[in-house]
Amino acid sequence: MATGIRDLVSYRLAVLVGLNDRAGHAHLKETFGLTLGEWRVLGNIAQGGGISFSDIAAAMVIDKGQLSRTTAA
Repeated sequence: MATGIRDLVSYRLAVLVGLNDRAGHAHLKETFGLTLGEWRVLGNIAQGGGISFSDIAAAMVIDKGQLSRTTAA
């Protein structure tokens, strides 16, 4: 049984996701000059072909305003 927040699987998973995002961001910035968000947008476009703006936002689980700022960059 979990005795504290650090024992929860959801907490441990969130920590791992954060570490993975930081490492991925550093690699993409150094290698391609892209942020993690920019890379994810490009990946969704490449994967989805004629994917719509709304579909990209839904796939990335972000709102359209945040997607707009990412694509403007």
